[in-house]
Amino acid sequence: MKALIGVTSIPRQVRTGFEAVLPHETIPEMYLDLVSWAGAIPVILPVHADFEPDAVERLDGVLLTGGGDVDPAAYQQERAPATDGVDRRRDRFELDLARAAASRDVPVLAICRGMQVLNVALGGTLVQDISAEVPGAAAHWVPERWNHAVHPVRFEPGSLLARVLGEEITVNSLHHQALGQLGDGLAAAGWSPDGLVEAVEMPGRHFLVGIQWHPECLGSGHASFRLFQSFADAAREVAA
Repeated sequence: MKALIGVTSIPRQVRTGFEAVLPHETIPEMYLDLVSWAGAIPVILPVHADFEPDAVERLDGVLLTGGGDVDPAAYQQERAPATDGVDRRRDRFELDLARAAASRDVPVLAICRGMQVLNVALGGTLVQDISAEVPGAAAHWVPERWNHAVHPVRFEPGSLLARVLGEEITVNSLHHQALGQLGDGLAAAGWSPDGLVEAVEMPGRHFLVGIQWHPECLGSGHASFRLFQSFADAAREVAA
């Protein structure tokens, strides 16, 4: 039986065929493709809806997607000038979803903003702007190479990520924020050369992983597609 994976939407204003601009709950097809290619069934979750805890019981896995910055009030900080794209309705839905999935041991793969949401949901904090707060950090916002690998990530020996991806892979980089204090139960499992945390996991769970890069932009030929396959496998075990 194929696993059912809930994929969080990215709300946008979209011009319709009758010229009205209306709110839509959207998702780049790249996310859905990788879930499908990994052997699971993607289901889009509307993040501007009210969160229903019972929905988590009907899912075999949760994919937290990328997007704008998390409201710093969610981790008890004042908003810095560089913090952008805050959507408090989306924050509330995804923070509740991440907590519910983690508490029920539902497999989670959290990508970029998704990893930051997961960290905040579990009591962690964020670096609101790498360039302003981390002296000597490399450039991590490289949109002109959105679908190309630009820097390596080294994984903790013995971690789930190391078992799936090996000692090191090279990834793309599309973020200006980073993890600060880690959330409860999370362990750092991958780092960029400048020391920023690029991946986390929660030992002892079926599959609870956050990554800072965007594997959906790199396609099924990139090494990190193996992470989608492992995620789908874990969700299938839950579904069985």
